[in-house]
Amino acid sequence: MNDIGIDKEIANLLLAGLIWLVVLVCAVGSIFNKPWNGRRRLFWLLTILCVPLVGLLIYIPFSIDNPKAFIEWVKKIFPSFDQDQEK
Repeated sequence: MNDIGIDKEIANLLLAGLIWLVVLVCAVGSIFNKPWNGRRRLFWLLTILCVPLVGLLIYIPFSIDNPKAFIEWVKKIFPSFDQDQEK
């Protein structure tokens, strides 16, 4: 990237920022698509925006509409997950 005058560190930060912005927009869209009341939506919006990384990580389990389907999807991708649960 030095050919165009951008350091690798700056390019990496810009890429990470872009990815973060996309994830944040998806999370906010998810919050507005939930059948929640205004107080609950406001709580999650403030949590995600005021405590960025931790807030988003806390929100992820609450964003899943069908937890059983999510667990089955995880088992397909990570077969060892299912074996660990049986022990």
